[in-house]
Amino acid sequence: MTDETTKDRRERYEKIVRTVKLNCGGNMNPVAKRSSVKQTLCSHGDMQPSKFDTTLQAASDNDDVILGGGYVTVPSSRELVTDAIEYVIENSENPQSFVAQANAVVDKRLGEQE
Repeated sequence: MTDETTKDRRERYEKIVRTVKLNCGGNMNPVAKRSSVKQTLCSHGDMQPSKFDTTLQAASDNDDVILGGGYVTVPSSRELVTDAIEYVIENSENPQSFVAQANAVVDKRLGEQE
């Protein structure tokens, strides 16, 4: 097994964020199921599940994705985040963590865009 470089970690991080973004918004749901993104990258790709989990959490900690209630999205616009909150509230048994992070991201990150 080879040592992982900073470049490898950055590429994995960007791949996860890109995959989430490709699976949200537009004519699709404003969120993706976390399990679907993981399956795409781990079962159908070459990413190790443990590395997916830690990298997705890092992207969430950095507010590059919003994660919770089994769903994930990229906070690309206020409208998308609002639609995502509504979707998760309607479809998740435990939407609180998603809604809390979404509101924080809107206040901190998207509020600056206005």
